Formats: sequence, C-alpha cells, structure tokens
Amino acid sequence: CRDKDEQKRILDKIKNGIGVSQCNAKVIELLRGSILLMGRKALGRISKLERATSKLANQLAILLIDMGKFDEALPLLRNAVAGCRKRYGNFHPVTQTRIKNLALLLSKIGMHKEALSLQKESLRALASCRENLGDMHPSTLTSIHSMVNLLSEMGKQEEALHLQKE
Repeated sequence: CRDKDEQKRILDKIKNGIGVSQCNAKVIELLRGSILLMGRKALGRISKLERATSKLANQLAILLIDMGKFDEALPLLRNAVAGCRKRYGNFHPVTQTRIKNLALLLSKIGMHKEALSLQKESLRALASCRENLGDMHPSTLTSIHSMVNLLSEMGKQEEALHLQKE
C-alpha cells in the first residue's frame, strides 16, 4: 500500500466484502499451494532414495494432510518409510518418525488394521532401543516421545500416559 488512504480502502473492502477471516484463509490456501508446488519441484530434482529420506518429503506429506489431501500424502509417506528403512534401518529414530506419521494418516483415513500393525512395529523398535541403548539414550527418548504422540493421536491416552510415566 502506498499511503494510509489506499490502505484504509483495501481494509474496508476486505471487511465489507469477504471478511478478514475468509481473506486470511484464502491467503493461507494460496501460500500452501505455492509451498507445495515449490516443494514438489525441489523433490523432482533429487534422487529417488534421497527424496524418500528427505525432510522435505515428510514436511510436504504433513502439509498435504493438513490440507485434507490424504490420497496425495499417502504415497509420499509410504515412500518415506521404505526409503528410511533402506537407508537407516527399522529402529532408527528418523524411520520411526516416518512410521508414526504414516500410522497417523492410515488411522485418520480408516485403515486402522495397517495403522495398528505399524504401531506394534514401533513398540518393538522402542523395546529394542531400550534394550540396546538404555532408557536414557537420546534415540530411546526420541522413540518414546514418538510413541507417546502416536498413541495419543490414535486416541489411546491411557497407554500414552503409562509409557510417558515410565
């Protein structure tokens, strides 16, 4: 805006037209779309394995979930889990975070059996971390934190609370 009068006219149009909340929602929608487009282009420039294990792929999947585009997020998360398993192994905290995100999405879209299977896998990974690294190792603590979040978001508050108290 060049001056205060122009700024006032624009704000009045917003307030009297679509409203501030709707205007903000539209701006957020446009920004998310732009971020998604740029992120997809960036992913297209890196190798398949690097793409699957990148933070960008994970963050784009989370953005897609936030936007309600579950069908677009699902393949990104499946590829992320597969890539992280291949690169880091099943028990690595990065792999477990990707598994948690996939399990949450699967639960959200009604694929509870597969989500539960991933949750059980995460519990085995957590047990392995505890056994091999000890309860206070950063990887164990990260795994516990991820599992508490997964259980909470799947509506299993009692189990999450029990694990958190350990």
